[in-house]
Amino acid sequence: MDSPLDGELVRLRAADEGTIRALTVLSNDPELIPLALAGIFPAAEAARVAWWRGMVEAGATFFIIERIADARPLGLANLRDFDTRRDNAGLGIWIGKPFWDQGFGKDAVRTLCRYAFDDMHVRSIYLDVRADNSRAIAAYRAVGFSEEGLLREHTFADGAYRDMLGMAITRPELQGA
Repeated sequence: MDSPLDGELVRLRAADEGTIRALTVLSNDPELIPLALAGIFPAAEAARVAWWRGMVEAGATFFIIERIADARPLGLANLRDFDTRRDNAGLGIWIGKPFWDQGFGKDAVRTLCRYAFDDMHVRSIYLDVRADNSRAIAAYRAVGFSEEGLLREHTFADGAYRDMLGMAITRPELQGA
C-alpha cells in the first residue's frame, strides 16, 4: 500500500515493526485477549513481531488503524488467505479497549472492505467472530456483513468452548462506502 486509506474516523496505513511493538500493550488487555482469534495473546513485543512477520510471509496484508484526529494507533487489521481462483479474502481486526464503542472499528472495517473490493478486486470478504461478541457482530452487520453459519464449540476461551459465527460480505452489500 503506497498511501494511507482514510475513513471518516480512522486511517489505515501499512503496518511496520515499530507500531506492531507499540500496540503490544493494547493487544495484551485481559478483556481483548478472549475475543482474539488469531495470533498469540498475551505476548511480549518480540513474540508479537515474530507472529506478524510470519503472517506477512504467508501473504497477509496488515494495516495499523489510526485515529485521523491525532494519528494515535488504535488497533490492527488484516486481509489474509487471498484466494485468486474464487476472488475472496479473510478479514481480521482488533481495536484496543479504550477505543471501543466509538465507531472506530466499524469505520476501519468499512474502509478495509472498500479497499479490498475497489483496489484488490475481491468479490467477497469473510471473517469469523465469537458468537457471543455482540459488539463486533453489530459493527459487522452495520457495514453489511451477513451471518453465513455457526461453528459450535469451535474455540476455547475463558475456560470454556465457544461458538464461532462465520460472516461474509460482497461489494453490493457494503453499507456507507
